[in-house]
Amino acid sequence: MNRKSLVLRLSAGFAATTLVLVGLGSGYLYFSLKRILLREAEDELRWSAGMVTRRLEEPGRGFQDLGQGCQLRILGRHGQILLQSQGMPGVAERGAAGAPTIVEAEGTRFMVLENIVPAGRVQVARDLAPEARRLRRFARALWATLGLTSLVAAIVGLWLSRRGLGPLRELAEQAAGIHPESLSTRLHLAQSPAELWPLVEALNRSLSGLETAFGRLSALNADLAHELRTPVHSLRLDAERMLAQSNLPPDVDEGLSGMMETLDHMGAMIGQMLFLARIEDPGAVLTRAPLAAGPLLQGAVEPFELLAEEAGVHLHVEAPAGLVVTGDGTLLRRALHNLIDNAIRHAPAATTVSVQAREAPGATILWVEDAGTGFPEAQRSLIGQRFLRSDPSRSQDTGGSGLGLAIVQSIMHLHGGRLDILSGAHGGTQAHLVLPRT
Repeated sequence: MNRKSLVLRLSAGFAATTLVLVGLGSGYLYFSLKRILLREAEDELRWSAGMVTRRLEEPGRGFQDLGQGCQLRILGRHGQILLQSQGMPGVAERGAAGAPTIVEAEGTRFMVLENIVPAGRVQVARDLAPEARRLRRFARALWATLGLTSLVAAIVGLWLSRRGLGPLRELAEQAAGIHPESLSTRLHLAQSPAELWPLVEALNRSLSGLETAFGRLSALNADLAHELRTPVHSLRLDAERMLAQSNLPPDVDEGLSGMMETLDHMGAMIGQMLFLARIEDPGAVLTRAPLAAGPLLQGAVEPFELLAEEAGVHLHVEAPAGLVVTGDGTLLRRALHNLIDNAIRHAPAATTVSVQAREAPGATILWVEDAGTGFPEAQRSLIGQRFLRSDPSRSQDTGGSGLGLAIVQSIMHLHGGRLDILSGAHGGTQAHLVLPRT
């Protein structure tokens, strides 16, 4: 996806606008200076031509004070040259009398003015090289100014754009901090620009709608679980009473036993749904306390020792001495229970399920590792979704409901942490509970 930076667009806009405006201004100044220099040259030329005309009427006076850069030619009535300066260019014999013209001779531009006198004609030419040099120097200065101002405009535009978009970045940071557990949070911008308020209000209205919808969904989940618990319990009691009879045919006895297992599975699932509804309640509050990692892990493993023994799986607990975890002990044990239960059920016999803790930069990691077949790579992005099973048939046989990892994920969200599922060092699965240190 090609995303263009708004900051770069604004900076480029500043630079382009400055380039156009300064360029237009520079062009205006250049041509204005050119007109002024040509007008000054024309005035000097007219003065020189007038002075020569007056001197012709005063015999004995020379033309030594002719203007700087001016050359002279005096022609008789029949066009013969009576007097000519050494540097006088070869121009047309006759131009428009009284009107200066610009000619080019030998690579040099001259402004020529011709006056009619009683004895013939007077032609005065002025070299325009000094004006051309001044214009070139002025053009170089304008180009340097144009480049420098464009560069400065781009830098200033970049700074102003970043500063101007600061409230938008602040708004994005606030929005990024909102999770399903914090839908009651509302966006706010102190002294924010008026242009952002419609966006803030629209996002806050959306958050209100999401909070309401999420609350209704959680309530529906809890209501359904409550409504299902009673009939499932009643069915189980009926099945127990029927099984207590001693004269049941073998096929009926076997069917009732299977129904009992199904009802137990449904009861466990209903209990997990109720637990999810409680911890996903936006008003849920954690009871945080410092917990020694070693006793926490040992206490989480103890209820599964008999199950591990029956499955032929060895349980190993390891935690550094003095390592402390901050969090809700009940919820963390529940998360560890779900992971340990999954690991034991999926670990091959005669293997080890390892439950460990270690420190990481800015976090504490609790993890459970087994030597099973591992978690499918394609499903790792779906971790935390309800009723997700890596192997649906196996999960049902072992009593899984697909809610265990969803519960663990929700508990970690409440703690501001995350659940990571990784491949074990020697195959199998590592489930990491990453808890930020506070």
